[in-house]
Amino acid sequence: MFLFSIVIVLIDTVASQNGIQWSGNWAFSCDFFHNDLTNARIPGYQCSDKCSQTPECTHFVWTTYNGGTCWMKKGIVSKSNAYKVNDNTQVCGVLSSENSNSEEHNINTGAGDNTEMSMGVNYDAMHNSEYPLHGGSVDLAALGRAIDRDFAQISKHFKHVRTFYSSFYSVPVAPYAAKYGVKLYLGVYMTDKSWYKGQVDAAIEAVRKYPGTVLAVLVGNENLRPNGPYTANDILSRVNNIRSRIRSETGTNVPVGTVQRISEWLNQGISSETSKLANACDILGVNIYPFFGNYDYSNPIKPLEQQWNAMISKYGSEKVRLTETGYPTSGGSSPSGVRADLSAAKSYFNAVSQWKPKGKGPAFWFSFHDRRADDNSVPGEYEKHFGLVNADGSAKANNFPPLAK
Repeated sequence: MFLFSIVIVLIDTVASQNGIQWSGNWAFSCDFFHNDLTNARIPGYQCSDKCSQTPECTHFVWTTYNGGTCWMKKGIVSKSNAYKVNDNTQVCGVLSSENSNSEEHNINTGAGDNTEMSMGVNYDAMHNSEYPLHGGSVDLAALGRAIDRDFAQISKHFKHVRTFYSSFYSVPVAPYAAKYGVKLYLGVYMTDKSWYKGQVDAAIEAVRKYPGTVLAVLVGNENLRPNGPYTANDILSRVNNIRSRIRSETGTNVPVGTVQRISEWLNQGISSETSKLANACDILGVNIYPFFGNYDYSNPIKPLEQQWNAMISKYGSEKVRLTETGYPTSGGSSPSGVRADLSAAKSYFNAVSQWKPKGKGPAFWFSFHDRRADDNSVPGEYEKHFGLVNADGSAKANNFPPLAK
């Protein structure tokens, strides 16, 4: 039992935000994303005072980790930024109500994750000639240099990157992101093959070595039944394992979640499955592609906004992230008849960049690079041309994509 000032409970009306029952400026079963400052092993009732005595600390989380740990955090925050967790021993709080006003956020190419909905980009190393796409031996040093080259280029345009893998042939992504000041939503590719362990180990190591670089870990992509082979319980067992390992092996709290298509998240036929994911994951990544639906050339953002609002309406705005949206620059037409075209892709990119939705970022464009010409892993020629730049990194158009602000 945590004696967080009984006086506060008696004086203040208990308020509910995001499903969290607040008693003054603290609550049970809640957490805050990112912005870790420092931590201390102390009883729960001392956490608020410890935060107030620590320069820059504005809010805190107390968990039972290591016998009881107070996680002090920095930055502008309000109660509305907290999210609900299933651990009823966990406590979160803010030092004051001064920053309690909620914010509407716009997308741009340079802002931070916790303060506004910034624009990021998806990354995959398989576009490189150094990657053995069709099997065979791999030169790990050469592949590392290729990934370094990629992040050097990406960092000029984006400050947030989402990956599908935590490492490529044992070459980790995080060191290169950290080198160029890029923040990661780090992917763990979900498979039943033996190399999955390496994916998890690389993610844990990335959090341990680069705590300011890894903002979240995302387990699996578009793999929930019926679209993929896994049940919600399959995915959650991996999510919970990684979350537990992060806490026990690094002593930090990093959000862990999964990414699925909008069609699965909104499918009433599997609502019991998606509800399990929504309740247990810290991040709900959603992939939305108007290119595959009723694209509106006169109002490119309209179909995206309609589906995004449906997602927010069902799951709230705290956990949901737009993990993929994009438009191919060539390669024919989608099954719904929308044509792949550079001019249309630029228009859609600019519309997404200027979009002002309710929610938090980053929002990730798919993708930075085109696929290689010999990549036959996807159907449809247009699938190879979702990149902002060509597979070799060369530009498709002048001043596109724009430099980060």
